Amino acid sequence: NNLTGSLNYSFISDDTRHRVNAFASFMKVQRESYYGGGELLVSDLLEKAKQAPLTPEESEEMDKRLVSYGRTMGYTGVLGAQYAYDFAHLLFMPSQLTVGVEYNHDNLEDKSGFRKNYLKQNVHTASGYLQNEWKTERWSFLVGGRVDKHSLLDHAIVSPRANVRFNPTPDWVLRANYSAGFRAPQIFDEDLHVDNAGGDLIVIENAKNLHEERSNSFSVSADWYTRLGRGWQLNLTAEGFYTELHDAFNLTESKRGSLIVKTRTNSSGAKVMGASLEGRLSQPNVWTLQAGATFHSSRWNDAQQWNENDAYTTRRIYRTPNVYGYFVSTFTPMKHLDVSLTGNFTGSMLTGHEIPTDYAKDANGEDDLSKPTGLAEFEGRPSATVHRERVLSGEGQDNVTVLGPRTFKTPVFFECGLKVQYTLPIRHYYKAQLYAGVQNLFDAYQDDFDRGYLRDSAYIYGPMAPRSYFAGVRLSF
Repeated sequence: NNLTGSLNYSFISDDTRHRVNAFASFMKVQRESYYGGGELLVSDLLEKAKQAPLTPEESEEMDKRLVSYGRTMGYTGVLGAQYAYDFAHLLFMPSQLTVGVEYNHDNLEDKSGFRKNYLKQNVHTASGYLQNEWKTERWSFLVGGRVDKHSLLDHAIVSPRANVRFNPTPDWVLRANYSAGFRAPQIFDEDLHVDNAGGDLIVIENAKNLHEERSNSFSVSADWYTRLGRGWQLNLTAEGFYTELHDAFNLTESKRGSLIVKTRTNSSGAKVMGASLEGRLSQPNVWTLQAGATFHSSRWNDAQQWNENDAYTTRRIYRTPNVYGYFVSTFTPMKHLDVSLTGNFTGSMLTGHEIPTDYAKDANGEDDLSKPTGLAEFEGRPSATVHRERVLSGEGQDNVTVLGPRTFKTPVFFECGLKVQYTLPIRHYYKAQLYAGVQNLFDAYQDDFDRGYLRDSAYIYGPMAPRSYFAGVRLSF
């Protein structure tokens, strides 16, 4: 259940030089969850317990089911105010001064059977910011900064920013930007999503000595606008970006009984860099094509290991493709008729996979993770489809015996969509839009989902849905 609300106040002086904006908003969330699953039902186990004592394996299954309930309650509130003043001339050109304050409050309670103590977090952040932007038609300079005091940090954090814009001609725009940022070591909303792998629950915890992650980002870009004659318009944009992450958050995985614990720690840092190209070509009211591509590199400063039982190490950050792009094309062959073709390209990336595996038992009846015996089965079939050519191996590993946690290189995907829409005028401002189409035209979709109760629920990548068809009617006025 979600409850939200917001309030906003704006004021502009008669001469438009003074602007005030004040705002407040809140969101309250209440959620009940069940994270369990498995081959045996609790009702069956209870019925069996009436006849004879449960085996150690059955008792463990019973415990997993009973601790898999959770209840989450959260409240988030934001208050803030901003004042802006336009100077006719400040130092060397006209400018706009902006100052503001903001207060964020986040209260979170999560009660789950798989945690010994329920999670309770009450954090708040008080912020203030100041910036001044000098601008003319040809130049603009912005210098500013933000100060944040987070309740989980014993010091305030200053985040400066600056950017420059230069228009050498009316057709060209050049920009350069710098900004700093941080992320505090709190429990994030996505941490409350409890995954399931191999029948075991996965939770995320913060290390005791965890401190904030900081970033420094730089970018430069160039925009070119031109007309090609007969109404054709062209816009091209090129951008290069570079970000340094200091003490970047990283997840390391370990086993704690029947619980898989991912601990968030500070790494030595990471670097993200790349370039993007984007263009738009249009003949107004006839045809439009917009396309873009990004070439991207995300690497840790030191090689990392996503799972202590997977020997593969790499500097490459998981689930970050090196190349991705898109295009959107709209054609209007006749009045009221639009045909749209879209495409999304996602390059290959690395991802971890907890392959459903059977293990030999140790003296305590627990799985001995050093002794896998084979792929787990569900309804007489293997619980996983393993493409060995996609497996990356570390020291002592091979692509023949692929069991337990392993690193995979995903295939590339090209997702294409087609939509035809006809607008039917009804009367005055009333109109109806009839549309139909297909999503994921070539059915580019993940082909190795796990099966059964031992599946790795986090092993999902690629387009969100297989090929699907749609049609509808939209009325507007």
